[in-house]
Amino acid sequence: NAEARVRGTNIVVRDVVDAFTEFLRTFVSVESSEAAARRDGPDATASDDSDEEDDEPHYAARLRHLRDTARADPSAGLSLGLDLAHLRVHSAAAKNLATRLLSYPNEVVPLLDVVVHREFARAHGEECLDGRHVQVRPHGLDATSHMRLLDPCDVDALVSVRGMVVRTSPVVPDLKVGYFVCEVCGATRAIGIDRGHVEEPQACDQADGGCGSRGCF
Repeated sequence: NAEARVRGTNIVVRDVVDAFTEFLRTFVSVESSEAAARRDGPDATASDDSDEEDDEPHYAARLRHLRDTARADPSAGLSLGLDLAHLRVHSAAAKNLATRLLSYPNEVVPLLDVVVHREFARAHGEECLDGRHVQVRPHGLDATSHMRLLDPCDVDALVSVRGMVVRTSPVVPDLKVGYFVCEVCGATRAIGIDRGHVEEPQACDQADGGCGSRGCF
């Protein structure tokens, strides 16, 4: 559905996917993006010839580095650092994406994860991933705040915090998938988390080889 929107927002999923895909495939550098903006702007002038179009896109190189990391270390986590400064200068669609990312990170980041994983598989295949997923790690926010200056409006937003770590706690596991087992036939179901909630299956799905019992997980 081309008009599918993220629940509770006016974000069109297709717009996010298309903007980020185009960004990953074409962004070369801040300088080249600024030069392109000047060429396409209302005060555009004839530009001199350059070989910028022959330069490898920045994030294509980063994805190739991740491929090499995945091949060298099968247990390594695979994350792509996304500099928001790059988004802000690349194009109008990319700049709008950066704004959406700051305001709705819980909704937008999973979409970016899907896109970057797809782009990795398109360029290098999935054989070297061994079941791992490539994820996005945004950084390079415009403003940095101190912890004491955070406001309620910063809840569920992407913020950059500056300070000194004086105490740490053990790592708290983050639930990603709920694994359910039917008490009648032993069939299993894996349900992904959605906005902090895992919905328990109502019935054992016969289409997946289950028994059809209800309330059995």
